[in-house]
Amino acid sequence: MTEFAIWVTVIGLAITTIASRGIPLLLPTRWQLPPRITAALRYAPMAGLTAILMPDSLLNDAGGLAVSLTNLRLWAVALALVVWFRWKSTVLALVVSGGFYISLYLLAAA
Repeated sequence: MTEFAIWVTVIGLAITTIASRGIPLLLPTRWQLPPRITAALRYAPMAGLTAILMPDSLLNDAGGLAVSLTNLRLWAVALALVVWFRWKSTVLALVVSGGFYISLYLLAAA
């Protein structure tokens, strides 16, 4: 990638971020999202977390499917989903499942 392309990408992403974060601040305070959209947005953090973690958890290094009881990442993701659905806290799900994964990893290495 050329230096120009990198700068165009960085500036484009900055504009996109500022626009997506700033537009709600510019709207009148009396304007609110419909309740259905507000309810749907409650699930956005977990959807994003799932989109990031699942490909790494389900695929092995060769790109094949890695669904087995020995897949430690899959157990951690399953725990993250359970914690999130129970307490609706993305941070709690990350902390608990991260600690669980590290514990399993260290036990498997010993």
